[in-house]
Amino acid sequence: MGGGRSWRWSTWVGVGLLTWGLVACDDASKDAPGGDAEVTPPVDVPEAEVVEVADLVEETGELPPDAADLSETTELSEVADAADADAAEAVDVPPDPPCAAGGHFVEAIYGQVVDGAGQPVAGARAQPCLRREDGTLLCLRPEPTGADGAVAITYEGFCITELTLRVLLPNSSMSTAYCTVPLPSSGRQVQLAAPVVLHATEAPLSLPPLGDGAQARQVDFAGGFSLSLVPDQLDSDVAAYEDLAARRLDVAAAQLCTLPAGAPLAAIAFYPEADLLAPAQVTLRLNNPWGLAPAEQVSLHVLGGLHCTDAAGEVLHEGRWVPLGPATVAADGAAILYEGHLPCLTWLAITE
Repeated sequence: MGGGRSWRWSTWVGVGLLTWGLVACDDASKDAPGGDAEVTPPVDVPEAEVVEVADLVEETGELPPDAADLSETTELSEVADAADADAAEAVDVPPDPPCAAGGHFVEAIYGQVVDGAGQPVAGARAQPCLRREDGTLLCLRPEPTGADGAVAITYEGFCITELTLRVLLPNSSMSTAYCTVPLPSSGRQVQLAAPVVLHATEAPLSLPPLGDGAQARQVDFAGGFSLSLVPDQLDSDVAAYEDLAARRLDVAAAQLCTLPAGAPLAAIAFYPEADLLAPAQVTLRLNNPWGLAPAEQVSLHVLGGLHCTDAAGEVLHEGRWVPLGPATVAADGAAILYEGHLPCLTWLAITE
């Protein structure tokens, strides 16, 4: 009996001590710094509202912010941030401004410049001439081609209705090219469909001394043609009589960007490109390798350029062929003659 009472006594004492210890610990927590903070009682969450993390990832593709595995949360967050940044960049690209009917928004031009043998021309100057929707012409600053002849021109874009690319190689005796470039139906960039070709011209076979510059004289060139002109009528700001050069080419070899109306027979490239001050009357004599009959007529065309004005002083449209009039086969059938006004020295074309 004495042993049983001892066990019961020990048990009650142990329980009492445990209870006192728990109460003491609770009191101590209240006295500790921050111990007065309200303890939020547990909340019973209905079973239907419990969502497993794995289920959330499957549905949304990302972990919740308080997921247990913080490393996975960080990786997914970085991926999401990168995606958001890409989306922001895409949104930051402004849409093309609306252009009127026939207008195109262009901000870059790419292509290549080569010589008559197809080799790249480095250091050529490519100059875009852009016609705005209101009809005004704006020619931008010429940009040099790279070592591979590459043309890469970028500028603050705007709506245009026409694009003509003027290309020349300064101090080279190479012809100036004008190419009317088709505008893209969409996109802001223009890519030339074919290289722009510059041709080397040749010095005259005979160039009479300047002497009295107001008097006409005949300058003979290789290729069977001559040009009689008045030196003083050359625009001295861009050309000098002593620098005259030219080259006759068949149309296939000329690789012209655009062709005049009619069946082309031949083309003549001049250097330097120059305006002839009105009223510039010239005589062009060209041999007749095609066997055209005496008195038969062909058409002569000139390529409009920045330094090209007609007899009335109006600037000819750059990059467009303008008919000058008929040229007639001489009575002996040996040559074709044209006598009349010549607006400028750019390119001439003879067509049937």
